[in-house]
Amino acid sequence: FCSSIAYVDAVVSIVNVNDPCHDYWADVAPLFVFTTLATALIAGVNVVTGVFARVLAKFERHKTVADREHNVGKRMFIAFFINVGLALLLVNAQFDYFDQSFIIG
Repeated sequence: FCSSIAYVDAVVSIVNVNDPCHDYWADVAPLFVFTTLATALIAGVNVVTGVFARVLAKFERHKTVADREHNVGKRMFIAFFINVGLALLLVNAQFDYFDQSFIIG
């Protein structure tokens, strides 16, 4: 039941301690915040990468504009692939699999 209510009601549920869905939304809300921040970070890095690749391409000696745009596109594809791929890997990684005593020492 708690997962099907509207987000506005979920905020009210988080604030109201006596609400039956308070515990559920108090546990789930940080995950929504983390997902939103990760999405914004990925989008921001992609925008900065695109601008940076175009600025750097102006300093290279390309014979044609098409050659320069091809080079920029190739670099942006690789950068976006790594950016989104690493983000998906980190978000979906199951860190509980590793032995915590090995990490802590």
